[in-house]
Amino acid sequence: MATINEVVKYISSNFDAQEDSPGLFRLLWEKAGRSQVVYVSVNDPFVVFASAFAPTNKVTASKALDINDEVFGVKQMGDYWALVHVALLDTIDPLEIDAPLVLVARAADQLESKISLADDL
Repeated sequence: MATINEVVKYISSNFDAQEDSPGLFRLLWEKAGRSQVVYVSVNDPFVVFASAFAPTNKVTASKALDINDEVFGVKQMGDYWALVHVALLDTIDPLEIDAPLVLVARAADQLESKISLADDL
C-alpha cells in the first residue's frame, strides 16, 4: 500500500522533477532530439500522468479523440489536449510510476508529430 508521501519521495529521488505545487510534478522526457513534458499529480486516491499533445485552438475535440490510437484517455488541460493515464495510489509500485512516465510521454510526442505540430510540448 503506497502513500502520497512515499510516491512523492520516489518521484523526487528518482527523477529530475520540479514540484510546481504540492503533489504536482513536471518532468521533461527527451529522446532522439525531441522532448515532452509530463505532469504527475499525486492525490488520494489517484496518481495521474498527463502529457499535452496539441493546443485546443489548433485541434478540435473530435480530432483529438479520433487521432488517439493509444490506450490512454484524452483530457483537456487548460488550453491543451493531453493524454492521461490514471493509477490507484493505494496499490502503485515503482514500475507503475516509471512505465507510465515514459509511455505517456512517448505517445503524446507521437501524436504531436502525427498532427504535424512543432515539438513545443
